[in-house]
Amino acid sequence: MKLLFTLPCLAPHGGINNILEVANQFADRGHDVTVYDQSGNGRQTWYPIRCKITDKLTICYDIVIIGSPHAVHFVPKLIERGVKVITWLQMIEHWFRPTDITFYEHAKKFYDGPNMISSATWGLNVIGRQDAKVLPTGINPEVFQYYKTDKDYKTICLESPEPTNPVKDVDRKAIYAALHLKRLGYKIIGFGALPLKKDAKPVFDEYYIKPSVSLINSMYGRASVLLKCTKYDFRSTAPLEAMTKGTVTVRAITQGDEDLTKENSVRMLYSVPSHEIALQVQDLLNDRLRYARLQDGGIATGGSVKWENIFGQYQSII
Repeated sequence: MKLLFTLPCLAPHGGINNILEVANQFADRGHDVTVYDQSGNGRQTWYPIRCKITDKLTICYDIVIIGSPHAVHFVPKLIERGVKVITWLQMIEHWFRPTDITFYEHAKKFYDGPNMISSATWGLNVIGRQDAKVLPTGINPEVFQYYKTDKDYKTICLESPEPTNPVKDVDRKAIYAALHLKRLGYKIIGFGALPLKKDAKPVFDEYYIKPSVSLINSMYGRASVLLKCTKYDFRSTAPLEAMTKGTVTVRAITQGDEDLTKENSVRMLYSVPSHEIALQVQDLLNDRLRYARLQDGGIATGGSVKWENIFGQYQSII
């Protein structure tokens, strides 16, 4: 079967990571798979890609998976040519660019697209697509290896602490919570797509911009807690990746991350003040029995989303 996945770019991003890994999984199983990079920037090195990459769209595919509104204008022609089209909702896309009216119109067409799949029940409810199929996000154990590391109960890792768009950590709560913890003697490490602003630099003992996957694995392994704050996410991959090292996530979020429950993480609303978020981290690290229980729950959750366990759900639809 010839499959094409469309992406606006190949930049480090949880949703792009997820689509690339699904494309990899189909390629690994013998399908002819191509990823259409609409940015034209070519292959990136941050994530292993095991299928073909192109910056030109043709119609010679059996199935095309539209990964964002950026490619929605291709849908009518694809359907006219008899190509099966699947739209993959990764986020309420127009929230990323709330003042861009043109993009909003593209997003509306995308939300009405055929054969929709997604990773978030709440997002489908927002756009009124309860007919769509919700699929889990998978973790490739060859990329994020499963091994439980010893914890020092002092190292805290922040992923993407500087907000990249209006639905992320616009109030920079993770940074301010980390500042409280730094003053108490905790070690703060982190990574993200953006450099730190001047006021955040003293918070971090280590910080890396667009690190390699091997370095990300190392940071998850060294950390006792992954601290992540965003207003909205569908299913962010960072907490699942951290689970592969037995690292517990403390999460502040308004909507999203359905995999994170009271059995595997500490979860609160994004509206919780940063000093209270810091207190939750401190309380967790001081309660070793609770930490061990959540650690075990995270290891179980991480194991359940290995691709070998969930790929059949994608295969049955795509």
